[in-house]
Amino acid sequence: MPKPIKALGISFGLCLLMTVPALSARAQNDAGLDSLNFLDETARRGGLYTPDADSAGRRDDVIRIIGNILNAILGFVGIIFFVQVLWAGIRWMTAGGNDEVVKESKSTLKVSVIGIAIALSAFIITNFVLVQVRNVINAAP
Repeated sequence: MPKPIKALGISFGLCLLMTVPALSARAQNDAGLDSLNFLDETARRGGLYTPDADSAGRRDDVIRIIGNILNAILGFVGIIFFVQVLWAGIRWMTAGGNDEVVKESKSTLKVSVIGIAIALSAFIITNFVLVQVRNVINAAP
């Protein structure tokens, strides 16, 4: 197996290992969500919930799911950016005076920075749009 593919696989594996604490924290949050759901059910039985508030909460869930999906995609884009910058830096440092490799590394760095700028711009625009859609949905009767 070629060395760059091995290095990419090892980098990706290490990134996955770094997510383990976040996954365990999510399990703890699920326990907290169970108690919140219990409180919501108690409030519903006590008549504190109105049908409008309940349906608005469901509409917000769709926006929240879309936001979570976009955040996951942005996380993967960040990992790809990090790997590209790392790879270009390693190639540049090990070029040994070869001008062609240095030019390729600089080009990779430029393209990576442009790509992450586009991805962040898309995230900002999408976040703005989702907030506006949420405001319109919550304002709807």
